[in-house]
Amino acid sequence: MKTKPHKVRYRAERIFAKFLKESGLEFVYQPAVFHFNGISYHPDFYIPKDQIFYEVIGTRQAYSQIRQKIEILKNIYPFLKILTVNPDGTPYKYRDAKGKTLGPHDLISLRLDEATST
Repeated sequence: MKTKPHKVRYRAERIFAKFLKESGLEFVYQPAVFHFNGISYHPDFYIPKDQIFYEVIGTRQAYSQIRQKIEILKNIYPFLKILTVNPDGTPYKYRDAKGKTLGPHDLISLRLDEATST
């Protein structure tokens, strides 16, 4: 699969695309559309060599909007690898409203708290 010319829509995605190009990685921009529960999800990038989908997170609000879709998709297709990253390619870490960085265990607790509060 070759990298095809494309127009990357958002600034955060353009930064990540530049990072991938400079790293010499072939990628596909918005490679697929997944439909489930009446909604659609378009992963931002796919790297065929690694068989990993990437979702680039530019803001905490963007993560809030996409988080549930990613979790549902991972439950439906547990074999898919989907990583959330910052525009520079580093792993995305969720920050709460006070700016505290939450790690994976904190996120699990946050999800459980959200589930029990509804």
